[in-house]
Amino acid sequence: MNISEPTFIIQARNGSTRLPNKVTAKFYKEKSILETLIIRLVEEFPENRLIVATSTNPLDDQIEQQMSNYPVRIFRGDEQNVLRRFIDAADKFLADKIIRVCADNPFLDLELAKNLIAEFAEGIDYLTYKISDLPSMKTAFGFFVEVTTVDTLKKVGKLTSELLYTEHVTNYIYANPTIFNLKFLEAPNIISEENWVRFTVDTQNDFELAKEAYTSLMSKNEPITYQSCIHWAIKHAKKHQMIQETLKYKK
Repeated sequence: MNISEPTFIIQARNGSTRLPNKVTAKFYKEKSILETLIIRLVEEFPENRLIVATSTNPLDDQIEQQMSNYPVRIFRGDEQNVLRRFIDAADKFLADKIIRVCADNPFLDLELAKNLIAEFAEGIDYLTYKISDLPSMKTAFGFFVEVTTVDTLKKVGKLTSELLYTEHVTNYIYANPTIFNLKFLEAPNIISEENWVRFTVDTQNDFELAKEAYTSLMSKNEPITYQSCIHWAIKHAKKHQMIQETLKYKK
């Protein structure tokens, strides 16, 4: 298998129950979160293919329309079975090595992503960062991607049809370390130390805080990195704490 040219697959949909249309709503300079994210990926990874994997739900027509302005491929597949959507997108565009990106994470640290790509090698089924013994995708930082292969995803599809694992693409992989060859990189210490920080966008409060933070960082010409985001969060800790308290009461 040739894994020298990884393909980014960005999962995106407008049908979120907690915050509908979050990936296409205006976020920064009239651009959506998804557009902002795509612009950053195109600039940093000009040689890599980008696939936006959305659903066939008419709500996601807007995603396809927005992406028509960018050098990305569009795939529309199953709305609920995201695992199947990834596999079908990879097969359609002949992708083998996959960098999975969630479209509600505008603060991806692209240097951390480059580190993962450099560390991925033949024989590894899954690679990401670990924070306090948790795979990065189980945290709310919103800085991380994960790397896997389409063969690994197909193996998951053969082993389980449980909703938890078809909706959340990689959960089954890192839940079964005896079946898959997993590799984790240790996240920088500041990330583990400031584990209250939340930049993934799930709610309206998340969206407003992320919008404020992104605009603030860009106005100061600060790069979007885990360091700049965490420093911003520390400076505005009360706003973060309010969001955390709100989420507690919603559980």
